[in-house]
Amino acid sequence: MKVKNVDFGFFLIPSFRALTFFFIVALLCGSGANATIGNDGMLILTENTGAKKQNIQNPQLRMEMIETSTGITISVLYKEKQKQVPDKLVQQPPELIPGGEIKLFFDNNLLTQDFFDTTEFHLEQPVNVELLENGEHTVKCNINTASGEQLTTSIPFTIDASPHITIIPPVDKEKVFDPEVKVQFFGASDDFVGMLEIGVNSQPVQQVPIDNKANNQQVPLSHFIQNRINVARLPQGEHLLIVAATGINGSKAVSYTPFTVDTTPTMSLSRDKDGNFKELTISYLISNQGVSGSLEVYLDHNMIFTHQVRGDFFSLTRKEIEQAMGKYNISPEKHKELTLLVAARTANGVEKWTTVDFN
Repeated sequence: MKVKNVDFGFFLIPSFRALTFFFIVALLCGSGANATIGNDGMLILTENTGAKKQNIQNPQLRMEMIETSTGITISVLYKEKQKQVPDKLVQQPPELIPGGEIKLFFDNNLLTQDFFDTTEFHLEQPVNVELLENGEHTVKCNINTASGEQLTTSIPFTIDASPHITIIPPVDKEKVFDPEVKVQFFGASDDFVGMLEIGVNSQPVQQVPIDNKANNQQVPLSHFIQNRINVARLPQGEHLLIVAATGINGSKAVSYTPFTVDTTPTMSLSRDKDGNFKELTISYLISNQGVSGSLEVYLDHNMIFTHQVRGDFFSLTRKEIEQAMGKYNISPEKHKELTLLVAARTANGVEKWTTVDFN
């Protein structure tokens, strides 16, 4: 069985790398920067390409986003405008009243509202984004001070919480098809972080719910489906392993791994020092359903031996052939030449025929 390690585009939907926690980015009021969550495992600032710039730029209001295991924490810091030393010749402005009202919006939905009566105010608001759809989102902060001043700032950002799938195919010499699989989902839930769907060609094999213990762990595919895919019963030729992962926000990634099934049995013949038949060993691709194949031996158009093979090989000895000949009253000693016709059949119907000189 041969496997082609081919990069097939690897994802139909943009890939996801789960969040690397506690990476902090700060945005000053009116900076006009975009942030991407879930891309390359961290919150990334990118140049402003099409995002709406702020109408008010004021250093009194600062907002920053801090990544957490399940989303973001929005941090807002407000400082009242510092008083300037008045010119004695100029009439002094009225004393500013401290405090005001703060509103925090997520995608134009009110997230929180609070009042303060100090010259400085600090707000931290956690936001769980595990269930948010992939795409563009915005956090906005509005402050109405007691003195009638209005301040605003916002951070546009992109969420890409698509799962990330890594497939490591087995090497050609292995007799079983059980590739290593690692799936990385976004989220920190202990119970459920996503769903894995495994199929071969157009046939589904199994659906598996994934918890956080299995998240981002490299394990054999059989760890998820409790058995190896029974490639021994697939037809000869090219096939496709399909692994699809769906996150809890509905985002999906699909990985395609082409592999080749070649179940043709291999035969190894050993002889004694005089060149006489000693043993014939036939290797098979293991089948999950018990029988890997069969072996038939013919002499003069008569089938003298048959056996169902369970496992990955079978060895036929000279003694077993002589016992089979005895049932048909055939004595090897009375024949100068005896030619056996050997047929090895696999679970998926592949046959290999060969002749063996017995003495």
